[in-house]
Amino acid sequence: MTFYQRGAYAFGGFARKLGRAIDAAGIAIEGSNAVVEKLQPATRLLTHRGQVPKVAANSFVAPTASLIGNVTLGEGASVWYGAVVRGDIHYVKIGDGTSIGDGAVVHVAKFAGDLPAVIGSNVTVGAKATVHACTLEDGCVVGAGATVLDGATVSRGAVLAAGALAPPRCVVPPNQVWAGSPAKYVRDVTAAEADAAAAALSATLQLARAHAAECAKDARTVVHEEELADDVFQRDLDIHHVPQPIEGPVPDPDEVEGVGVPGRIFNNALRHSKEELATWAGDGGPAQDLARARKARSDQLEEQARLTEGTQFPPRSS
Repeated sequence: MTFYQRGAYAFGGFARKLGRAIDAAGIAIEGSNAVVEKLQPATRLLTHRGQVPKVAANSFVAPTASLIGNVTLGEGASVWYGAVVRGDIHYVKIGDGTSIGDGAVVHVAKFAGDLPAVIGSNVTVGAKATVHACTLEDGCVVGAGATVLDGATVSRGAVLAAGALAPPRCVVPPNQVWAGSPAKYVRDVTAAEADAAAAALSATLQLARAHAAECAKDARTVVHEEELADDVFQRDLDIHHVPQPIEGPVPDPDEVEGVGVPGRIFNNALRHSKEELATWAGDGGPAQDLARARKARSDQLEEQARLTEGTQFPPRSS
């Protein structure tokens, strides 16, 4: 560290301490009337012991969801509001297109068994479900409020019904429906149920994209859209015109077609490029159209004068 860097570091520390001292003095003066506002830190993506969650660019993590530590979230996956994915003592891997529902918990095991949580692609984990140190294979469904415990496996295309409990080291075979606590075989998954699950997951993916777009808006955009919505809400459609979005560049309301805005020297033909002037004066341009219109009017007046030449009109009566 150079002399200047040490000096800057020392001055920065002094300035921060001075600011805290002034703030503390102000609070002491205000006494019981002092208001102390604490900034709530963001908890969407939290680093734990040097492990940072890895999130695909087109995935969606809700503002109130939390990804902690060694977590990998695949392409198009979504972690909804209030859900917690904890990779603090082992890793969590979530595949492409998977949905982790509202309030769900995904955790791992280390002390009772060295087990990660591995969730495949296109998996649906329902709201309030608990997935703990287990394996969910591609295309399976874990219903709302269901629990999958350590070492259990929900195989490809299987369905664990809502509220069911898959005990440790339980294996739900492919394309079967299990329910109860502990979960037991009920029946096979029908083709209609498989299609419905795929359609529901696709709809969830589209909804996640919409939520991601809304959550990405800044404060200025949100306020602007609220003003537009309020404007439309207060309009009487029988009286007021509802403005429609304009495609392309917004035209100047004072613009006179072809000649710019009257009185603006910097918005007329004087500043147009040579190509624009050639188009204006060339064949088919506005200047030629205007000249032809004037010529036609002149010819019309001459023809009227020729037809009325020598005609005697009766005297106007008084």
